[in-house]
Amino acid sequence: MERLTERNKNGLAITKSLDFHPLINKLAKYEDLEEQCIKETTWGFKELLCKWKVFFDDITTWLEYKNAEEQGLLLRLPCKVGDKVWAITTYSLDAYAYEVPLKYPQEKKIQSITVTSGDVLYHVKNRTYSVCNFGKTVFLTKEEAEQALKKMGE
Repeated sequence: MERLTERNKNGLAITKSLDFHPLINKLAKYEDLEEQCIKETTWGFKELLCKWKVFFDDITTWLEYKNAEEQGLLLRLPCKVGDKVWAITTYSLDAYAYEVPLKYPQEKKIQSITVTSGDVLYHVKNRTYSVCNFGKTVFLTKEEAEQALKKMGE
């Protein structure tokens, strides 16, 4: 880098030459660089602010869910509409409603969910299951249902 200035004994900058064109060109390059740095810093700062806003919104949403859960206002469902479940169902042998469990779990698809004041009901084709049936006669995987059937058989 070629210096176009130097410092005198008092620390003031002075030019080495009386030709001001190199000084003006070098100053213009520094001013261009300064403008570019300011633009990039401003852009970077705006990007950072946007990311912080998204982060802050996520934290705020999480806190709202956490508060709702602590107040008992958040309901966690074991599955959603469209999910497959496996049910251990029964069939009737006679008019006296003597019911026999089937030997294998039946695959069902949740068609709708109803939340009542005292229960959550899962509707499948021709049947409705209560949330309390999950883990007993309704399962989220076929393997869980088969294990439950095996225990029932024992």
